[in-house]
Amino acid sequence: MTILDERGVTDLYAEQSERIRRIIAAQLKPADKHVADDLAQEVWLGFWRTQVRGTDVTCPAALLATMARRRVVDHYRLARVRREVATEDMAVYADGGAR
Repeated sequence: MTILDERGVTDLYAEQSERIRRIIAAQLKPADKHVADDLAQEVWLGFWRTQVRGTDVTCPAALLATMARRRVVDHYRLARVRREVATEDMAVYADGGAR
């Protein structure tokens, strides 16, 4: 399958949306289950962008699953960076320093 038209993506969404959400939810910590829909939406947006760029996709279901797993990894990587920055900021204020 090369490039999907809007209808093709709509059909693919109908077929794969719940599967993609389950892949994401299965990798999330219980406290983070509420973000599964947001991450799934980001996966679909990324898939649509591949189609707009004209990227050849031979197996859309496999690409979506890969994108879903990577999106969860990115979610936790970004959360870790945010915690580190917040901790550093708090240390500055705890020491009485100002920015």
